[in-house]
Amino acid sequence: MKKVKRIFIPLTFMSLLLISLSACGQSEPLYSGLKKEYVVNKLNDNKIKFKVSSGSKVEVLRNDWDKSSNLSEILYEETPNSKGIVTLSLSANNQKIRIVNGDKTATKTIKIKESKKLQNENSNNNEENYSNANATESSASEQPSLSNDSIRSTIESADSGIDVESVNGSYTDADSTAQIVLNGRELASNKQAERAMLMDISTVWKTVKDNFDYLKISNIGVSVKYPLKDEGGNTSSEYVIKSDISGNKLDQLNSDGFNYKNVPNFATNWWQSEALPKL
Repeated sequence: MKKVKRIFIPLTFMSLLLISLSACGQSEPLYSGLKKEYVVNKLNDNKIKFKVSSGSKVEVLRNDWDKSSNLSEILYEETPNSKGIVTLSLSANNQKIRIVNGDKTATKTIKIKESKKLQNENSNNNEENYSNANATESSASEQPSLSNDSIRSTIESADSGIDVESVNGSYTDADSTAQIVLNGRELASNKQAERAMLMDISTVWKTVKDNFDYLKISNIGVSVKYPLKDEGGNTSSEYVIKSDISGNKLDQLNSDGFNYKNVPNFATNWWQSEALPKL
């Protein structure tokens, strides 16, 4: 009678095999590290960070989006870094965001809460602001009201070289938006033309901040058109830059010290045609 040989597999190998098989059956979570509420300790420091799965993107949505409006539901998109980390600067409490990866989506509402220390600081600032109320009230009364014509004329007065094609907006006491279209200056090179476009957008931002009640503006869109030639030799005016910025973000802009080269990074949302060089 032949003896049957028994084969013993080391326990460590079996453990690794089971772990490997188990991992194969699990899918990567869409996101992780995202809280429902964030406590901030500094004014205008509403940055949040969390991780998303490979291939995901994050959409920041308009809280007051209405299907009947002409505005897009998506305020701007943010892509993760090489480690899958997404950093968002949220300008509103109860901000809606959507994580998207193929056919998988998750919509979340993020709450921003001020710490007790920041609340006390704001209370002290409010008392100081109240003491200067008469002076600020008189200066505010001199500000022009928001309208398509007032925005256009104020920009053109600030820099006669800026070619404003159109201004279209919706202006209310509670919430205002404006879409401004500029025509780019035709210069010796695309690099010089792009530099002029950034300077013009910077001028528009500063002009709006210095002359209007900008905190009532939820979004200012500034786009630039420029003549482009196709492969057939035909020239047409096309959008080469599209940008968005909120009134809250304008509040952080120093009109005297702001460098126009920072326009793409400072904008809430930025798109630039590949036809333009990168400064």
